[in-house]
Amino acid sequence: MILVVGPGRCGTSTTARFVHNLGVNMGEEFVPADKGNPEGYFEDIEFRDLNNAVLRNKITLKQWREDVTKVISYRVEPWGFKDPKIANLIKEYRGLLPDAKFIRCHRNQDSILLSLQRVYKFDREKALRMLVWRERLLDEGLLCAPVININVTDGSEWQANVKEFCNVGCYSYQGQGISASK
Repeated sequence: MILVVGPGRCGTSTTARFVHNLGVNMGEEFVPADKGNPEGYFEDIEFRDLNNAVLRNKITLKQWREDVTKVISYRVEPWGFKDPKIANLIKEYRGLLPDAKFIRCHRNQDSILLSLQRVYKFDREKALRMLVWRERLLDEGLLCAPVININVTDGSEWQANVKEFCNVGCYSYQGQGISASK
């Protein structure tokens, strides 16, 4: 399984859309497009809702684990998902998905901050706190994990990173999509 991670507003939606179009099932129902992301977020609603529920203390961590495990149980390879709040739960997801591979998205810090301010109306200080906090959680949570780092705003790097992604782990590029290979 592939998890697309980043602090938010850093290209995770573009990356998740790309991965989905390659043939990795990133979800059945996505958060709809809007002014903040007109091409769509490509966030699986099931995972997003569960992440929101535990982070807002609507369900316990124990209940979250049970519910996420149930969702995982009916996914078929190749599959993955994306939600910026994975950063907040990265250690939990690593425990539930020990074989997961991660695509970590990066973008210029000022661009992320401006996007957070524009889309979510955060002041610069709040945007910076959230960005630094999520980056720290990802740095700590992805230690020793199989990770590909990409920057979708760098056209020359994007092609090399896509090629690297298509050859990671048990996935191989098949022209029309990605298929599991043994």
